[in-house]
Amino acid sequence: MINFDNSVPVKLKGVGDGFWITLDPLHSEDVIKLEINKLFKNLKHLVANSSVIIDVGKAKGHGLMENIKSYLKTQFEVAKVSTPPEKRSIPTQSIRQRDLSKGWNHHKNDVLMLRGRVRSGQKIESRRHIVITGDVKIGR
Repeated sequence: MINFDNSVPVKLKGVGDGFWITLDPLHSEDVIKLEINKLFKNLKHLVANSSVIIDVGKAKGHGLMENIKSYLKTQFEVAKVSTPPEKRSIPTQSIRQRDLSKGWNHHKNDVLMLRGRVRSGQKIESRRHIVITGDVKIGR
């Protein structure tokens, strides 16, 4: 069980061309803004015109989210503030259907597959195709 009483109100992580902020909505808005100030104080030149994703987990903090969004835009000149993208879950049945439609056709062929090193002077023959996964040394 997680003890939220001792949790950090704001966590910051760099992601792509911006930042990901994880907020603990159990803390007051003033405490969260104070922590954001501490984290962004030294990053002001990096934060300006960046994109920020605000994550409050499964909590519903719409009022908090909107206040933090406007706070980030006015105080730190953040270009874009958004919420995390929703994870799409693909039902198991559609995954199975997709896998079946892209299945491999197994049939007999004349491919020689070699794994390892082919040394100079070594002779390899095949009726049609040769696939070598390894080093091929040139002879003199």
